[in-house]
Amino acid sequence: MNLSVKPIDSCSRGIHCPLLVEPTFESIHPTLSLGLKYLILHKKDYQSISPHVTKQSYPDGSIRVVKINQPQLIKFCNNKISTAKYSFATFIPKFLFEQFRRYANIFFLIIALLQQIPNVSPTGRYTTAVPLAIILTVSAIKEIVEDFKRHKADVSTNNSEVQVLDGTTWKTVRWCQVLVGNIVKVTNQHSIPADLVLLASSEPEAMCYVETSNLDGETNLKLRQGPSLTSNLLTAQELNGFRGQIECELPNRKLDEFVGNLRTVNGV
Repeated sequence: MNLSVKPIDSCSRGIHCPLLVEPTFESIHPTLSLGLKYLILHKKDYQSISPHVTKQSYPDGSIRVVKINQPQLIKFCNNKISTAKYSFATFIPKFLFEQFRRYANIFFLIIALLQQIPNVSPTGRYTTAVPLAIILTVSAIKEIVEDFKRHKADVSTNNSEVQVLDGTTWKTVRWCQVLVGNIVKVTNQHSIPADLVLLASSEPEAMCYVETSNLDGETNLKLRQGPSLTSNLLTAQELNGFRGQIECELPNRKLDEFVGNLRTVNGV
């Protein structure tokens, strides 16, 4: 089955939507930025969702295989995000590197060093060094304050909670604990914790409305509809019995489409 879908951001009407976690492009969702992509299942293993989509053939090593309700064949990256520029160990070297990439700062540093040699400079030893030190100190304070806010936002995002399927029950976990292959339940007005594939919705005809403003700046709601075959998989018991795998393209920068193949294990 071929998949070609558009990314979406947060469920806006559906009471809850069972979703499958896909491999993420990169961890960059300050509030939410890893898109949501929906999945349509069919009675055949391979069936085109759109008449414009054809079966994809991938060269060796150019696909990812994601198991559904089964152990993963390979280890994927975790879902923890980090938008901060510095850590305690890297602040000084990174900060100095960024500052002295600027030609003006390099120029004043050379002048300040030359002024420390009495026979070379007729001016005072601290004429340039003190202003340069003040500028660097103010810049360092500014960077520390801004990076502290980034660390705080990262902690808040990573500690946001979402429900994932654990056997025949729903378990509440933090966003940073969500794993590739997890089935996630997203409730009304909540953000999406990772790249997801829509399986079903509690709305009529498995529909939900989503907002993608964190991805593309568009505030209008976009309609997404789950597949009729899996639209009745709303309970944990039903979802726990679903088996299959997704063969999809490698992480990329495309925000408007997702291409992959679904193979079902239970004969669907």
